[in-house]
Amino acid sequence: MKAVIMAGGMGQRLRPVSSGRPKPMIGLFDRPVMEHIVDLLKKHGITDIHMTLQYMPRQIKDYFGDGSRFGVSIKYSEETKPLGTAGSVRLCAKDLGDEDFIVLSGDAVCDADLRSCIAFHRQRASDATIALYKHPSPLEYGLVMTAQDGRIERFIEKPSWKQVFTNTVNTGIYILSPKALSLIPPDRPFDFARDLFPRMLSDNMRLFGCVVEGYWCDVGDCKAYLTSAMDVLSGKTGIKIGAPALSKGLYSKKSYPGVRITPPVYIGEDVRIEENARIGPRAIIGRGSIIGSGAIIEDSIIECANIGRKAQIIGGIVCTGAVIQNGASLGEGCVIGAKTVVGEGAVLNENVRVWPGKEIEPGAHVRHNIVSGSFRRDVSFEENSVISGRFGADMTASLCLSLGAALTNSARTLGIASSGACAGLLARSLETGFTSGGGQSVILDAGFEAQAAFGARMYGLDMTVFLSYDSDYVSIRFFDSLGLPLDREAERAIEAAIIRGDEFCVPEGDMAEPRMLAGLPEAHLAVAMTFAGGKAGGVGVQGTDEAARTLERALGVFAVPTKGNRAAFRVSGDGFSFSAVDEKGGSIPEQRMLAMLCMLEFESGRETIALPYDAPATIDRIASRYGARVLRLERDRDARALYAKDLHLRDAVIGAAYISNILATRGCTLFELNARLPRFTTYSIELELSGDRGDVMRALCDEAGAGRELFEGLRVNGGGGWVHVFPCISRRALKIVGEGANMEAAAELCLDYEKRARRVDSSLSKLSNIGEKIGIQSRENVL
Repeated sequence: MKAVIMAGGMGQRLRPVSSGRPKPMIGLFDRPVMEHIVDLLKKHGITDIHMTLQYMPRQIKDYFGDGSRFGVSIKYSEETKPLGTAGSVRLCAKDLGDEDFIVLSGDAVCDADLRSCIAFHRQRASDATIALYKHPSPLEYGLVMTAQDGRIERFIEKPSWKQVFTNTVNTGIYILSPKALSLIPPDRPFDFARDLFPRMLSDNMRLFGCVVEGYWCDVGDCKAYLTSAMDVLSGKTGIKIGAPALSKGLYSKKSYPGVRITPPVYIGEDVRIEENARIGPRAIIGRGSIIGSGAIIEDSIIECANIGRKAQIIGGIVCTGAVIQNGASLGEGCVIGAKTVVGEGAVLNENVRVWPGKEIEPGAHVRHNIVSGSFRRDVSFEENSVISGRFGADMTASLCLSLGAALTNSARTLGIASSGACAGLLARSLETGFTSGGGQSVILDAGFEAQAAFGARMYGLDMTVFLSYDSDYVSIRFFDSLGLPLDREAERAIEAAIIRGDEFCVPEGDMAEPRMLAGLPEAHLAVAMTFAGGKAGGVGVQGTDEAARTLERALGVFAVPTKGNRAAFRVSGDGFSFSAVDEKGGSIPEQRMLAMLCMLEFESGRETIALPYDAPATIDRIASRYGARVLRLERDRDARALYAKDLHLRDAVIGAAYISNILATRGCTLFELNARLPRFTTYSIELELSGDRGDVMRALCDEAGAGRELFEGLRVNGGGGWVHVFPCISRRALKIVGEGANMEAAAELCLDYEKRARRVDSSLSKLSNIGEKIGIQSRENVL
């Protein structure tokens, strides 16, 4: 079998490690990472290799040549224009012949059992087989769902946690037939994951996934690079490090007298280490490095670099030719580019990255990246397009300055609003960064989040953010041009810009002065008053925050006491949901208020509405009464545009005003409207897991069978109601939401799935422990 290694990557997210070299040429134990892929192929008897090149091809050709030095035969093809992953492989079709072939990425750390994958492919007479890997952190990868026989059922590209139904990810290792290759068009961009495989799936071709044994890690960013190197060093893979590895005490102490070495470590050739230095555990010291007396290096990669006396590097990466002078200290996650000089006594905070060829002054305290980007930490989105953190620690002015600059990749106009002095400070930094990057900042006077979302659509802005402060935490909530939370693709684009360290500063003549737009609260109020029709409907408002006061003005009423026989609305602080107290003092939760709005829409003749995916399933039952239907975000293609138009379904102030008008016009009460709704309620629990979220979700999805829905989590019709299961974002846990006719039924559904999840989690944890013990014993036997 022949092999194709895709080696055209630039490694933008891996900078500054990848600066000045192609991504497959980054070092791993004094060898390019792609050399280990060549070794893997050779180990499996595959010696006829074709490499596809694009970025800095000369470096790869000069190193690998014709392959004879490595015991293989290598040919090359170069992309003169970007053709995508599949398109690049199509270039070498003439050299692949009429037999099946294997495709691998040149920038992964991998010791996968390719023989078993090839055997699987042949046994199933597959047109294409994708090697899958069970990954504990699947968000960065494309998920692949398979049937029991391995046939691929579904692809989920770059999922959110709610879309993690399995933990099997696409490794970028493919076994392809000539039939699959013939589907790739010549001379135009075409990707495997985005184009070829979905087409094969829709054409019902024989497309399978095979879970591979062994180790695999995509070296996508600096953190993954360091993690994979430490995994190899610690014996978690079958990758051969080479003779200089110091593991289990297999080294000569005479070589480094007076040096404290704690295995496992790797020390390359021609390395000088002075007395009293502390190396390890888990340290890689590349060939030609110099380590000064008293230096401390742990959990780090040092390429051919000079580390001064009493310097401290823990959990960092120092690239070739860099100099870390005496007494300098690098915080965990720091990356120092090639030929950079860190001055004597300088201190770099955690996660600081310094691009190649820079110089940090002696004694400097560096809190942000140098040159391309200034993030002290990577930023990731939480639910509802929110970025949050502790004020002054996680969320700083410098971070927001850089975030604003990075946002110019995604938007040309940005609406900015905030609440509170601390949030306002960070909002000004965000504005400055966006302006410096060439964007048009628009300062809005929105008083709460829903009002800012309203402003996005009203003013035609590409994006809007609202910053709020509460109990030492600052949250930044993002909205797109429709006033909706960003979709996952847009969130990932921002996260990628942050990881790359993108920060631009355009010439002064290209900067636009920030615009101040006043009157957004009045415009929002005017729309709410239109929906209210000047009729309060006998309903008051409870609450004193800005959203509640806006609703008061729309209805022309004052806040009412919590006691008494007058109904009252309760609006959430962000203005996106509302509950109520009816005329008899009964509580109507927000889910029932949304159902009430939808029922009123269907009664008015609406045939189709759109709602968030996690809106109550009972609303579908209500729709069926009227011959109508409900579209769901993330499930139905037209749902997003339709949902954006219905302000009263997603804005609590406008929604409450709408119901108030209905009450006044029809002369009915909230109690009466609520009584017309089907009986339903929800109950939710969160279950902490000892094992992997993706593993548990996959097992639950398999158990659920054909009646399941897999979009934003797993939804199953439990007979007496629905249950919705999805992974929590920030920790190893599942959230389980039951919906039933009453609290007892909803809780029963929740508890049933809690038991299932506990059973699966316990079973998988036992298997994992057994596998780990076997793995440890195997490594000890080898050593």
